[in-house]
Amino acid sequence: MIRINLIRQVQSADPMPEPEIFWSQYAIGALLLLMFSIGAGWWTQSLYIERERFLEEKVSKAKQLSQLQEAMGRLLEINTRKDGMLVSLEKLKQEVHSMGNVSDLMESIGESLQNLQVWLDSIHIENDVVEIHGQAFAIEDVAKCLDRLENVLSLRGISFVEVREADHEMSAPYSFVIRLHMQEHAVT
Repeated sequence: MIRINLIRQVQSADPMPEPEIFWSQYAIGALLLLMFSIGAGWWTQSLYIERERFLEEKVSKAKQLSQLQEAMGRLLEINTRKDGMLVSLEKLKQEVHSMGNVSDLMESIGESLQNLQVWLDSIHIENDVVEIHGQAFAIEDVAKCLDRLENVLSLRGISFVEVREADHEMSAPYSFVIRLHMQEHAVT
């Protein structure tokens, strides 16, 4: 036999839970919410600490970078000075090379003044030009000195001679300037 029940039975869709179960669910939810809040706070704090550490590292790296840039600037300045000194040294070497042996030149000039009443005030040497400033009591001694200087092998012809007459006193010396050029082959 088949039985069909046509009367509907009323059942509640949501039965009321017992009060103990209801409060325990709230307690578990509140505990989970508290744990989530503590975890989120800890995570936020750790992110903040890491951010601060990165900012400190950034400041430290910026200082190091500025120190490196200053050091690089100083190195470039030193390198520029070194290059300038090397150029000056090369020019000096060329001048010394073009002048030849200065001590031989001085010896030759000294020999050309022997037994003359001539004395030198200064000798200027620049590149291959020798300029002799001196004084003499007699103009003939200046002429003899010029003749002797023309025979010095390391010198070329006289390009300029200036003799200033003495004051009208008999004992006052004549001032003179002799300009000579050094020979190219006399370089040592």
